Amino acid sequence: MTTPLWALLLIGIGSPLLTSLAAVLAVVYTRKSARESVAADTLAASELEQRSRREELGRNIRWAAERAASTEESAARMGIAELDALGASSLMDEDGQALIDAALASIVNPDAEEYLGRGGNVDVQVVPAAGAEVPAASDES
Repeated sequence: MTTPLWALLLIGIGSPLLTSLAAVLAVVYTRKSARESVAADTLAASELEQRSRREELGRNIRWAAERAASTEESAARMGIAELDALGASSLMDEDGQALIDAALASIVNPDAEEYLGRGGNVDVQVVPAAGAEVPAASDES
């Protein structure tokens, strides 16, 4: 008994075709899985970087607020300038801005309340910079 021609053709051509089709499907599935994995890794890295930036911004705000509340004038000026710069930063979000506003309000409000408590009448003292001449007071009354 001889094998029919159609069976020989099916075995000779069909087997390699089925193997090739299985290989193509495996490649397509693997690439799809790899793309999804890369997308997930990219998202995770982005979230990690955002969290890292937020933490660093929080540390900078804390440092600047501590400096701004300092009794040493130069440190306080530097802290206030740093808070101002952080507020203008492109990294600043609404939560960070609220922290900066609260820090500045706690520094400025005691002085404003003292001023308002005196009815706006406070003595102003002009302190000249080192080496500057102080003009003599004139009595034009």
